[in-house]
Amino acid sequence: MRWSSTEGGARVWIALAAVATSVIATSPASAQVCHSGNVEDSAIVWRTTALDSTRFVAPLPDDTQVESIEGGTLVREDGRVVGLERLAGSRAVVLVTRQRLDGENVTLRPPLAPELQRVVLAGSGGESVSFAPALDGALERHVGYHASHDLSWQTRRAVDGSCGASDAHAIPIYVMPTSGDELRGTLVRASA
Repeated sequence: MRWSSTEGGARVWIALAAVATSVIATSPASAQVCHSGNVEDSAIVWRTTALDSTRFVAPLPDDTQVESIEGGTLVREDGRVVGLERLAGSRAVVLVTRQRLDGENVTLRPPLAPELQRVVLAGSGGESVSFAPALDGALERHVGYHASHDLSWQTRRAVDGSCGASDAHAIPIYVMPTSGDELRGTLVRASA
């Protein structure tokens, strides 16, 4: 069978359109929830930004207290905080919580939503802080980041674009949690 250059060109454009549609359909979604934790001596102060209303994978635990909320309201069930409701006209909900720490072996407890999100930690007063996920946990350790299993670099890049820049020394954690205890591990502190 012979094709004219016009037919061949049309077939190439159809093939390219099919590939482009496939790439767009499988491109990673941007993060709707981002967490930044400031590690103090006996607590982590979490700043959680949610672009829309969300429910958490688990209620806020007893060792975590709400410090403030902007652009939204807390969703409660049976007296426990289980989510955030964005106010009409607000660009995002910003929730600040304080998690008590008892030692270096911890479960990080930002208010996790059941979707892909980024968690970063920073030390206070010049202290360098990193997080080493538990070896038997839900996160894989990588050089320069930690992530839920099977998370591509394109997905991590999309989340970074959505969450914005973080401290160059911070080791980001990319997680798509199914429970509130997936961020188990050890805090590693070093003075500057």
